[in-house]
Amino acid sequence: MDLGFFLFVRSRRFNGGIFHQSCYDAGWQQYAPIGQGFIRGLDPGEHALHMQILNIHERELGVPIEQAGTLIDSLASSDDRLWPGDTWPRMQFDRPLGAGADGGHGPIRYRVETFDPGRYIRFRFTSPRGFDGYHDFAVLALSRHRTLLRHRVKMQTRGLARLSWPLVIEPLHDALLEDALATGTLSLNLEPEIRPWSFRVRLLRWILLRDKPGSQLKKDGNKGGSNDDNGE
Repeated sequence: MDLGFFLFVRSRRFNGGIFHQSCYDAGWQQYAPIGQGFIRGLDPGEHALHMQILNIHERELGVPIEQAGTLIDSLASSDDRLWPGDTWPRMQFDRPLGAGADGGHGPIRYRVETFDPGRYIRFRFTSPRGFDGYHDFAVLALSRHRTLLRHRVKMQTRGLARLSWPLVIEPLHDALLEDALATGTLSLNLEPEIRPWSFRVRLLRWILLRDKPGSQLKKDGNKGGSNDDNGE
């Protein structure tokens, strides 16, 4: 197959605060706006088939940035108010949250690369093989009493990861992050937006996460039975 061949897949879902873009790319450049910056694809001279990933989940919260920032600081602690560890693999590290801490959740492993308490944290992927990039959480002040809570994955996938990401990991990631944003919103005593798990997500969870409850957080803070969830 000619290395100039590429398949570009792009999707945007604004109403739920989700944006994700994937580019199968060989010797081709792609620019995508993100905030006031850009991501950049391969230089035309590079000859390695890869997939460029930009995946964003975000929520506007009706609280000051100082209050929203405590969600990031609580990650992987005994009082984690952001990560949905009751229904998904817990985020855990080998030391208190800070630069250099190694850990992850389930088979996804990463190292804390940057930590600005109350504002920003970046995790550099170390596993699975073929994940070249990072994911991060940030809080951004919209006004004195409104804050944007944002999670991003920005990476290139190579080898088998080009298949495992879109087929298995991405749908689980999207569901997990929507649950995380709902968990964080609820912990601030705000009304959460619950995104029901799709049939595909429930099936993948049944295959891969049998040790976790087959239910999802509800608006009252309890977990409801999966029979109440809507499929795609």
